[in-house]
Amino acid sequence: MGSDDYYLYALDAGTGEEKWNYRTDSWVYSSPAVSDGIVYVGSNDGYMYAFDAETGDVKWESQISNEVFPSPAVTDGIIYAGSDIFYLYALDAETGDVKWKYKTEGEWVSSSPAVVDGVVYVGSSAGHVYAIGAMNTVQTSTEATSPSKQPMNEEEETTLKTPAFGAILTIACMLASIGLKRMRK
Repeated sequence: MGSDDYYLYALDAGTGEEKWNYRTDSWVYSSPAVSDGIVYVGSNDGYMYAFDAETGDVKWESQISNEVFPSPAVTDGIIYAGSDIFYLYALDAETGDVKWKYKTEGEWVSSSPAVVDGVVYVGSSAGHVYAIGAMNTVQTSTEATSPSKQPMNEEEETTLKTPAFGAILTIACMLASIGLKRMRK
């Protein structure tokens, strides 16, 4: 777990005892994501980190921003992480290399990404929700200015922006997971 003392702590799930820790150069507000024995976490020092879950050994670190405070998501060997410099990043889980990045419209990526059926959903500091193809296969995008407006065309479903991101992001992911392609009134 992260902390404002600049440390990431790994605790034994059974005893609560500390297994290992690692000091970054700033706060760690991001919750770690764990996949295949690797812990991935962002820090407000601008780096994404990968650690061996058992030993705490650093596998890699990759500077992507000034601050990385949303928690990352890991799917199919790709880490998705938001930043304060208006980008959603896709990093290679093995190396930390940037595979692609998507620039928002001048807004912090302030929510943790959610990945459903090949689409990455993320909220911004301006209250927009973006839906981006997980392989960054951006096609023509259509904007929905509010949940009560006409839904997007299925063929153009790449970027979705709405005024709220918390509940709307959850609803969008739920709808995507059950196969619904449109948001209704």
